[in-house]
Amino acid sequence: MSTDPLKLLGVDANATPKEITKAYRRRALKCHPDRHPDDPEAASKFHELTQAYELLLDPQRLEAWRQNQAAAKKVKERDATRRKAAVEMQERINKKEGLQQQKRREKEAERVRFEAQVAEGAIDESLFYKAKPKKTKAKGKAGQGMAVARVSWEGGEYSDEELMDVMWLFGDVKGVTRPDKSRKVVSVVYGDRECVREAVYASGMAGRPGSELTIQKRSMNKGKRHKAR
Repeated sequence: MSTDPLKLLGVDANATPKEITKAYRRRALKCHPDRHPDDPEAASKFHELTQAYELLLDPQRLEAWRQNQAAAKKVKERDATRRKAAVEMQERINKKEGLQQQKRREKEAERVRFEAQVAEGAIDESLFYKAKPKKTKAKGKAGQGMAVARVSWEGGEYSDEELMDVMWLFGDVKGVTRPDKSRKVVSVVYGDRECVREAVYASGMAGRPGSELTIQKRSMNKGKRHKAR
């Protein structure tokens, strides 16, 4: 039974068998089927009352019932905790997705503004764009004619693909390396040193896509391998 037998009979935990019997008889008169033939629930009420009475008079059964109730309560509390954790996790996921969508909208708005300024002649497009080859993350080997730009930023996140979209404005990107994923610093390998010079020159110029990036020329040893992602 799920109902507390003490509450059902209206007695406390220290009630004697005599007090329990007295309480049972008094309440049985209010729900006995023979005394209340017109009450369709009288039989079930009387049966539940009798179960509670027998349970309270049997210490072993009463202790087992209490242990079962305590275990059921723990299960209920654990399930409630899990449901709460699941709801909080879903809220965090929704918040993260919302921030990502906002970031994409801001980048798109920045691109549209930049193209509008170029169309109006407010910005010289030749300062930023070179012929953009097909996007392939090819593995590049730093050697003769190649150069590396060190790119860093604060706030937000940039994927390798997003960085390549920006850095391709200055020339043919051979690869992107990110030695430490926890740091907001990457190395971009170009096939031409002139590309790095243009990237460094345009770094931080207002109105340019990716203007929040800090781009510096990075020295490299001849023959050192850079693995592109």
